[in-house]
Amino acid sequence: SLNLLDPDLPTRRELIRRLKESNPTLTVARLPRPAISAGGLFVLGLSKVLRPGKKAIDIRRVFARQAFDTSASQELRDRMTEPKPDRPALDLAAGAGARS
Repeated sequence: SLNLLDPDLPTRRELIRRLKESNPTLTVARLPRPAISAGGLFVLGLSKVLRPGKKAIDIRRVFARQAFDTSASQELRDRMTEPKPDRPALDLAAGAGARS
């Protein structure tokens, strides 16, 4: 996968912190991977029994870790922010289109 939005991906802990800041009543429950895997197998089997012939959703895939290669977006950001002789560098931290 390629993430073109931000080469510095937040951690899960950072994402949870952001969610709790915007929604203080949010409750987070951490489940161990074996529990997700066992529950996923149960739900997968149950959905195949209750909905034969229809594609079952495997929740283990939903919660699986995803590896993102951010090197292309990092390179693009570096190229966009490096100063050129005929124009100043973009300051991406200051907002869209801000020049330094």
